[in-house]
Amino acid sequence: MSDQQQIKINVLGTEYKVKTDKDPSEIHKIEKYLNNKIGEISNNTHIASSLKITTWAALFIAEEFLSYKEKTQQHARKVDDIIEKIDKTNLET
Repeated sequence: MSDQQQIKINVLGTEYKVKTDKDPSEIHKIEKYLNNKIGEISNNTHIASSLKITTWAALFIAEEFLSYKEKTQQHARKVDDIIEKIDKTNLET
C-alpha cells in the first residue's frame, strides 16, 4: 500500500481535507468536476440551500455514472459476442 497524503479541496466555499494515495491532480479533477456541476445547478435554478444544490449535483452525477456503466456493460456484451463468434469460427476450421 502506498503512502497516503492529505489534499485540500474546496466545495461550495467549504474546505475539506482528503486523505488518499491517489495523484493530487486526479483529486483536483474530481473537485473541479463537482464544483462545475454545482455551478451549473446553482446558475440554472433558484435553489439557495447548499444541501439541496449538492444533493441535486449528486443525483445528476449518479445518473451520468449509471448511464456510462450501462453503456460499458453493453459494449462488454458485444465484445463477448464477437469473441464467441471468433472462437466458433476457429473451432470449425
